[in-house]
Amino acid sequence: MSGITISGLAGPHMKAQRAADHLKAINSYLAAFSANPYTIREHDDLERGLHIIQIILHDMEAGLPILIGEFSHSLRSALDHLAWQMGLLSGRVPSRSSCFPIHSSDSHKDRERFQRATWEIPCAAVEIIKSLQPYQRGKDFKSHPLWQLNKLSNLDKHVTIGYSGTVVQFKFATWDVPEPPWRSLDDSPTTEVMVPLAHKGKVKVIPEPPQFILGLPFDTPGPRFELPQHSLTEIERFVREDVLPKFAPFFPDE
Repeated sequence: MSGITISGLAGPHMKAQRAADHLKAINSYLAAFSANPYTIREHDDLERGLHIIQIILHDMEAGLPILIGEFSHSLRSALDHLAWQMGLLSGRVPSRSSCFPIHSSDSHKDRERFQRATWEIPCAAVEIIKSLQPYQRGKDFKSHPLWQLNKLSNLDKHVTIGYSGTVVQFKFATWDVPEPPWRSLDDSPTTEVMVPLAHKGKVKVIPEPPQFILGLPFDTPGPRFELPQHSLTEIERFVREDVLPKFAPFFPDE
């Protein structure tokens, strides 16, 4: 029987490249969305003596969370493929526990889990993995790209990653009038700006590009977990430029 054998860093790099392809698609869609994210409608409320300006955020692609999940899965798999290849250097088939551990603490329990995950991996490589752990940042571990990647990947295994096109931000161009009040309508992508009829035509609302937030769905219990869109790029870059190259010396023939 014949087949294809992918060894060394080739597999992790292929997984990372697949994640990069997903990221490109995500960023391309969001860039296109940002070019025309809002509809602006205006009407007079004569009973209240107001001119109402409504900023309505357009619906986003329903499949976007799946794409984000595929991105996180591919990138997280690149690390586990790396751990497997590192384990093969011992001359044994790695155990089922073999993986690239990602821990936010250095507790006794986590150290035991870490040891099981890296048992077959060369000691020098294990030290590199330790240096990359989110707990190295202390209380700021949630800012670590690997913690964020692991959170996204685990989240995608159980629920659809939540996303929003987010906080509607805008600025006012006014002519000798106070900045008008505004409100976001509950359970709605609409923001209303209320201008006295006497000031109608003197206030111009200038919406800014939306910020995209992803993470734990709002209807899911538990501590909130949210990441801005640019974090995906930072996570992908960290794995590709700061993690995988550190292990190249263990595969000198590549």
